[in-house]
Amino acid sequence: MKKTTWQLGLRVSAATALAGLGLAGCGGSGTDSEPVAVAGEQACKTSATLGGIANAPVITEASWVPANTEKPASTATTFLPAHCVVRGAISPRTGVDGIAYATKFELRLPANWNRKFLFTGGSGLEGTLPAAYGATGGPRTALEQGYAVVSQNGGHDNAAMPLPYSFGLDSDARIDFGYRSIQQTAQTAKSFVATYYQRAADKSYFDGCSTGGRQGMAFAQRFPEMFDGIVAGAPVFDFGRVVAARLWGWQKAAALVTREPGSYPRFHEAMPEADRRLFQRGLLAACDATDGVVDGMVSRPLSCGFQPASLQCTGAKTSECLSADQVRLWEAVMSGPVDSQGKPFQVPGYSTNREVPVAGYRVDPAWMTSSGQAARITGQGVILDIQWKLNVDPTPYLFMTPPDPTFQPLSDINWDTWSERMTVNAPWLMSNPDIASYRDRGGKMILYHGSGDSGPNAVDTANYYDAVVQRNGSYEATAKFARLFLVPGMGHCQGGPSTDTFDRLAAIEKWVEGGVAPDRIIATARAGNADLTAVTPAISASTSRPLCPYPSYAHYNGTGSVEDAANFTCKAI
Repeated sequence: MKKTTWQLGLRVSAATALAGLGLAGCGGSGTDSEPVAVAGEQACKTSATLGGIANAPVITEASWVPANTEKPASTATTFLPAHCVVRGAISPRTGVDGIAYATKFELRLPANWNRKFLFTGGSGLEGTLPAAYGATGGPRTALEQGYAVVSQNGGHDNAAMPLPYSFGLDSDARIDFGYRSIQQTAQTAKSFVATYYQRAADKSYFDGCSTGGRQGMAFAQRFPEMFDGIVAGAPVFDFGRVVAARLWGWQKAAALVTREPGSYPRFHEAMPEADRRLFQRGLLAACDATDGVVDGMVSRPLSCGFQPASLQCTGAKTSECLSADQVRLWEAVMSGPVDSQGKPFQVPGYSTNREVPVAGYRVDPAWMTSSGQAARITGQGVILDIQWKLNVDPTPYLFMTPPDPTFQPLSDINWDTWSERMTVNAPWLMSNPDIASYRDRGGKMILYHGSGDSGPNAVDTANYYDAVVQRNGSYEATAKFARLFLVPGMGHCQGGPSTDTFDRLAAIEKWVEGGVAPDRIIATARAGNADLTAVTPAISASTSRPLCPYPSYAHYNGTGSVEDAANFTCKAI
């Protein structure tokens, strides 16, 4: 078919645009895969006045980016294609605290459109508007591949607030952060795409990690009609569990160290670098060979039985052993928080204050690297500062109802009673394993999680997937529409002694469009990742490994280079 140039001087009615959005519940019904070429700069500027867009956004900017003038990153070697950038605001309002709120979005519309749409998820507590390039884990962004790509800010603007988490004082802002901002952004962006190109997208995808991973789960659970394919990485699907586990570890570490006047405890005193290396050696000695090869990686992290007590000094502390206090610290992190009776601490779920036990973290080679528990619990400087601002400082504003800005989490938490002050049915809680509606409309979902993640617990994600399996009867039945890939040694979304780079979008595309389910995803190590040399033996930056569908793992075949994924087989546990 000859490529068509669509002149955008014409307007499409709201009814036509939204009808297009409803085709196949998600994408359009067209089967022509040739790109749609649209008019350039003038059409882009005219798009600011398009009518009939879902949620009636206020368009604040519509600007044209010529080809070969902008890169997706300062280190990128290629330029972006010609495209239109549209920025706007949905549902602007003044909050109870007098602060201006709105869901702000950025939508990038390529001149040569591949008839697909990608929503790229947010991170942290949001509050900023990331560029909508659509990182994929592969060599090219989604925008470079011809996707229309959107991003959003979580419904609040950090620049307008006294603190980046004070939006927790506004109940509507909590809902926006939980799910409404992404729902409205998806509706608005898909409507705008349909109007701009005069046809709906054939296929729609979501990709995100961390908060973005939780957003992907929100779409599968709450808005199953929105996307054909979802990639959800390291999902913070239960913030209550994450915060409780982290605060538990910090409390235990704080009891062992001195305190900086007017600042943080000197957490790094609890585990000096030499002791971290000792811990790392003991862990690898116990678990590295369980996947068939000693290579600095543990491909069966959930089966690693290493116990810190095996390194405990029998007498005075020396460089070859850990003190009893150090052992107790890491045992506490591994077991998870408990109350004064030794019973597992439970956080609120959808119905009650005491509903979900908080799991401990499984030991992993990433623990004593810059991406792991040592950096989080016994770290210092920038790493600690970031983690503190994401967990400790926001707790009184976001994770307690009603909010109590006077609450000091490190000293005021009582593990017998704190759950009574936590938020029940929080709008960011996405732990519902019933995703039958998404399954039944043909949706496909890839979950992935680094086994060394010191934030959201990979154990929780594995348990969530097991709950989905239980509802669907078997791993085989569940694997027809949803698969989980654990990334050995990877920290939060990246880093750690791991192969942390893989093309997520290509994997979900092949499944949705070609019917090829990912039996393995090839991941590679990333040059510049300092954690590769934090283990012995060090991991080469040229290493590749297959990521295997949970609960299988990558097992060395016994011959060939250990740096080549071709010499590993996904093996059932």
